[in-house]
Amino acid sequence: MTDDDPVFDDPSPPAIQLRDYQQECLASVEKAWQDYSRLLLVLATGCGKTVIFSREAQITVERGGKVLILAHTDELLEQAIDKLQRTTGLTAEKEKANSIASPYAPVVVASIQTLSRVNRLTGFVDDHFSLVIVDETHRSLAPSYQRVMNYFHFGKESLVENWQPPPPGVPYQPKSRVLGVTATADRGDKRTLGEFFQHCAYEYGLLEACRDGYLVRPIVKNIPIQIDLRGIRTSRLSGQSDFDVAELSNRIAPFLRSIAGHLANEARNRKTVCFLPSIDTARMLSDALLEHGMDASFVSGACPDREQKIAAFHAKGHGSVICNAMLLTEGWDCPDASCICVLRPTKIRSLFTQCVGRATRTLPGVIDGLLTSTDRHAAIAASPKPNMLIIDFLWLTDRLDLVKPIDLVA
Repeated sequence: MTDDDPVFDDPSPPAIQLRDYQQECLASVEKAWQDYSRLLLVLATGCGKTVIFSREAQITVERGGKVLILAHTDELLEQAIDKLQRTTGLTAEKEKANSIASPYAPVVVASIQTLSRVNRLTGFVDDHFSLVIVDETHRSLAPSYQRVMNYFHFGKESLVENWQPPPPGVPYQPKSRVLGVTATADRGDKRTLGEFFQHCAYEYGLLEACRDGYLVRPIVKNIPIQIDLRGIRTSRLSGQSDFDVAELSNRIAPFLRSIAGHLANEARNRKTVCFLPSIDTARMLSDALLEHGMDASFVSGACPDREQKIAAFHAKGHGSVICNAMLLTEGWDCPDASCICVLRPTKIRSLFTQCVGRATRTLPGVIDGLLTSTDRHAAIAASPKPNMLIIDFLWLTDRLDLVKPIDLVA
């Protein structure tokens, strides 16, 4: 070794005990790689997807390969870097805006917004990575994701205008493997992830995780407020058809004072996350909750102090509510949140499931080291968070299933 050779951290992992389903998942992935090069993993929110793909990244690096992890928010990028370091000992470099990863980095965590730019993408040769991991991969049919995934999987020829991938059954030599990870594999536009992925290597849903004592049990309380949602037009958002946000806000706004009263009655002894269609409705509900003596705040992507507001909510206890304009739907963890209220009517099951998933985690440490579902259920029941409550004014739980098996065909 010379002074110019790159030096990496020792990739040997610290002592960490993988859960039984996480071990099964990794074994299924290793077996599936024998027949497929584009795999999907589906695990409910709170089941440790980042731990699983960090371990898969470690396996690749130990075999001499390099790994790319793609995500769409800075929170997810930082979460991946942190979890990778803590669970495997690997240090990742970031490719985002002014942060440029070294070609020697064993793992690169990249913003899809940055890497999908052709000049940044072609800064890496098409066979640079052995494995591409796509977090929140239900988004991966978007053109930006497809550009990056095709480049590293099929090769630089995919950048040519009107390029088409090899038809199913036609052999080709992939440049890299692709592993997509998500909690919600279905999409609101009815497209299927089978357009890119060949096989779902493992699925572990909310029902199984609750049954096995890894997530808290959701309970639902429907509150009959007659909000007329008939005739609301639909609009296209991120390629998916859903109710128009402006019309939703107008329909919901007159009921927010009444809703605040019900929330104060039902959730005073819980920590609550409310999802609303707009900044104005989030602010209005927050103000109404303050009048009812709740410790309420609102946040949206437009708030310059959003990080401070979110941090303040994390530090609060029972009786606190954060009203957000659909900001906290992915990549945000708050384990002591025990109540969810979705006041954003939606046709998209995966969006509703992502919102509910913000409160399904157990409290930290409650089930650590417990080897049986019986012991885990007992520990959860005895904890300050024995379940999580969904307060449903819109009867979404009647129309949108929280549990739906993956289907890569249709």
